[in-house]
Amino acid sequence: MISSLMLTTFLVPFLILPVVGGHPLGLFTHLGISVFWQCFIGIGSIAQTGSTMVIVFENQQNHLVTDGIKLSSTLSRRLFAIFNQAIGFVFIIPVLMNVPDQEVAKRNVAKWIVCPPPEFFDMPIFILAEDSYLIRWSVSSMLAIYLAQGSFCIIHCSYHLISKTRKLSFKTRNMQRKFFITVCVQIFLPFTIIGIPVCFLVFSVATGYHNQLFNNVAMILMSLHSFLSTIFSIVMQNNMKKGGFLCCKKTNGISSNYQSK
Repeated sequence: MISSLMLTTFLVPFLILPVVGGHPLGLFTHLGISVFWQCFIGIGSIAQTGSTMVIVFENQQNHLVTDGIKLSSTLSRRLFAIFNQAIGFVFIIPVLMNVPDQEVAKRNVAKWIVCPPPEFFDMPIFILAEDSYLIRWSVSSMLAIYLAQGSFCIIHCSYHLISKTRKLSFKTRNMQRKFFITVCVQIFLPFTIIGIPVCFLVFSVATGYHNQLFNNVAMILMSLHSFLSTIFSIVMQNNMKKGGFLCCKKTNGISSNYQSK
């Protein structure tokens, strides 16, 4: 929600890749907020998408796993959530502390970029970094932390559902498994769709490839994350209620699994 609102209302970034820079066209610019702080707020807010994923899976693990490694107290879970949300803003600080002199950076970038678009000269472009090395390491470190935590929660939940729920009734075990699958699908499908434009942006910066049309389309797709997440949530919840592909086949109101018993 926050990331989509930032991209579509408050920031509306116009990126000129492979240059690590651009110009915000949103509400923050009209309110007079400097581009420096817009980068901090905007990138940190967009990074909260990763922290949300981790918090959702931690919540799922906390409710599914009855024993083993998990955060049991309310205080520890709150600190865990605060830590992951803070990462989204902390990782960009090293990059912002090394923002180059804008006039010098523009002259240097103009020397190596092939056929810069007219906007590069017509707009007050803000160059976040001349070299993407520091940005790559910062983003990679943040993603590594999020992926490690999310993977642990998913693997732990899967192990518990496979081997630790045999004492539960078939109905309870089946409901737990279906709900876990539903959560995974409604989170990973939007992330998969969002991952396509993200991969293009990374490819553009890494290889020096410039295509402004693809840049704009990539930003539009990234802004659709909240919309896609909502749609998938509605579809998956309705699927569970109506007995769709995640549910057992029903015949006369009785599941086929029970009939086979």
